[in-house]
Amino acid sequence: MQTSKYNILYLSPGSWYREFHRKPLVKAISKHHNVNKVLLIEPPADLFHAPLRNWKRLIHAIKSFFHTFREDENIYVYTPFIFLHQLIAYKFSVIRYINIFIFNKSMRRLLKREGIDENIVLSVFRPEMVDFIHFHDDMIRIYDCYDEYLLTSQDKKIKNLDKLEKELMVQSDFIFTTSQKLLEKSLKHNKNSFLIPNAADTDLFGKAYIKKLDPPDDIKNLKRPIIGYIGALRDWQDFELLEYLFINNPEINFVFIGHNRKSAVKNGKDFDRYQKSDGCSRGHPH
Repeated sequence: MQTSKYNILYLSPGSWYREFHRKPLVKAISKHHNVNKVLLIEPPADLFHAPLRNWKRLIHAIKSFFHTFREDENIYVYTPFIFLHQLIAYKFSVIRYINIFIFNKSMRRLLKREGIDENIVLSVFRPEMVDFIHFHDDMIRIYDCYDEYLLTSQDKKIKNLDKLEKELMVQSDFIFTTSQKLLEKSLKHNKNSFLIPNAADTDLFGKAYIKKLDPPDDIKNLKRPIIGYIGALRDWQDFELLEYLFINNPEINFVFIGHNRKSAVKNGKDFDRYQKSDGCSRGHPH
């Protein structure tokens, strides 16, 4: 029996198990009293790219055919199939329609299995996912535009992606953006665009204010002052500026907490040159 509560579907840009940085938001929404169920739809596994580059996603998609995976009290993870990776398929109209057909069929099967037929809110994170937002007629569609997807980290324009983003903006009921620039772009195509700046997990970071916490073992011997950074290291960050700061501020310890993305591995490894002789890291990512 269908309830009057909302069913939230997230077309995730990354895996729930690895790189989905909206995870705290999803967990918070799943606990809201007006939410019936949250379905986290992972990036689809295609038949060509996944076996070579991401076989774990392919296995998860095969298992998802039989059941969803409960990962929190009210969060269920599902990995669908498509024919060819969407970033390649959107260049070829025939393959694009094959992808749409396969995806829509799998999503309708999923909704039927989960007993969901109404009060659906679909949140989409990337422009190329515009092909996958019409598997159900009665949905509220939200484009969560939290980044500038049309440019690479080297400020190079990604061909044809602007067309897909415009389609997504026009077809969405609401657009949530994280910066004034993204808001201004969105308003050109959809008047229901709103600015919601990025935030932080206050429950996590607030512990430092209300509890006396011991520093982690690998930095407990660092002398103050300490400048810290929490987040991924990417190639668009100003490593020349960081190097300048390391060289000209020998009395300051810089601590980086977060993973080093492949695009920034070389620059991140260069931090080793600034590691202090006492074994504690200065300018080195943890």
